[in-house]
Amino acid sequence: MVEEKELNEESRKNAVPESATNGSASPVSVESRVKMLLSSHLESWLEVENDPGVFSLIIEDMGANGIAAETVFDLSTVPEETVYGVIYMAPFDKSAESLISMSAKKAKEKKTPGRKRKGARESESVPVETEKGDSKGRTPFFLKQTVRNSCASHALLHVLLNIDEKEAGVDLGPILPEFRRTMTVFDENDRGQLLCSFAPIVMAHNRHARYSQLSSAVDLADQEVKAKIGKKARSKYFADENSSSDTTDPVPEQFHYSSFVPLDGRVFEINGLADHPTDVGRVPSNTNWLEFTFQLITKRLEECQSEDTTVMIIKESDLARCRRMLKQLTAERDSAVRAAEDAHYLAEVTTEDLAEISLISCDLDAAENFDLHIETRDGQPLKVDKKNAAADSDSPDGKSAAYEFRTLEEIDKDIEKTKKELAESENRFLDVLKADDRSTHNYGPFFAKFIKFANESRLYAGDSTQTSKATPKRPLSKSSATSEKKRQKK
Repeated sequence: MVEEKELNEESRKNAVPESATNGSASPVSVESRVKMLLSSHLESWLEVENDPGVFSLIIEDMGANGIAAETVFDLSTVPEETVYGVIYMAPFDKSAESLISMSAKKAKEKKTPGRKRKGARESESVPVETEKGDSKGRTPFFLKQTVRNSCASHALLHVLLNIDEKEAGVDLGPILPEFRRTMTVFDENDRGQLLCSFAPIVMAHNRHARYSQLSSAVDLADQEVKAKIGKKARSKYFADENSSSDTTDPVPEQFHYSSFVPLDGRVFEINGLADHPTDVGRVPSNTNWLEFTFQLITKRLEECQSEDTTVMIIKESDLARCRRMLKQLTAERDSAVRAAEDAHYLAEVTTEDLAEISLISCDLDAAENFDLHIETRDGQPLKVDKKNAAADSDSPDGKSAAYEFRTLEEIDKDIEKTKKELAESENRFLDVLKADDRSTHNYGPFFAKFIKFANESRLYAGDSTQTSKATPKRPLSKSSATSEKKRQKK
């Protein structure tokens, strides 16, 4: 069975386009780029694409196993998979941008990170705003966002760090539990500031951002062209740097992520720009927490003017689910095979064998209370179901062993179906890795080399004098030729 990490390593070697490096220097790897970024400015977070595949890869690089993100298109249907949290993306309120600067300023003004007093509970460090009723239970883990472009990782961390590993049976890996234990003693502002210096999470975030140095590579090539051509030609092909232009590039709309997580029968909304988590209410007894959250988000979508919204669920990955189901089906098949062998062995027991254990001399009442122990071929005691033993095969109300266990044929069909689903999940995972490698690859050296080659070939902003010499002359008409001869005679 192919593991996720093996798929990740193999696909990253094969998914990088070869054409991007033709005729150019070796591109800088994504890991080296992130390390250089961290060494220069740890608080720099790159903007990541709003894509569930990218979010899934960030979760994997944070160390969590078997967890993925998936976009939800129909909020009226509750997924059957195990869901750990919901991420809601909406247009960014420009007035809320000052909250990031204020949070960073508060954290930097402190000389030393503020620790909680000894014996203080975690719920006292992070107050909870309530919308419906009072929250008397535990409070979720909260990180204040203090830098820009980090809201995607904040939303993921607010879901992952609020998962009970033992209760959910989830493996968060070594990074996230250690980060949670370390950050517990700090308040929410210090947690957000210290997150910027936690290299594993910063690298996991920036590793999947689109390569942002392509424009700088093109600018360097343009500077080389400007240095080679004259001022007159430069004004022809390039806009004056000091001149004002009436047209300006449109500012792209920004977006922000927030999370919804269940805790002790309630649902909390965790927004990194807020001061604390918000208790949105208790889940009704006859309602799933996910259905309750979808209803809340549906109301917000009706009030929101923009259609650029996204809802993602953080759930058990398809690879992990298929592998878990395949393991369960294999164990079920082994049990069914052993049961069939034991039934065949007991069918061959004769009257002489029964006489040896003195069952013939026992009356019916004593036989009902008799503790019968029969060992199977593997030496294990055979468990007799009283319901099946008392049932009559001819009775319509009686149930035989055939009704209690699935047949091997049914189990084998489910195994084949699960294997196909696992293969499809592996192919989808490889496609996600290839798309991520293409989007994060450094195409800058290739385009810089191409622009330089185009300039040398005079296909891109060549010298005006050389261009005029290479231009062929138009043939003169008869009248023009006659006038030209008269002018030369004079």
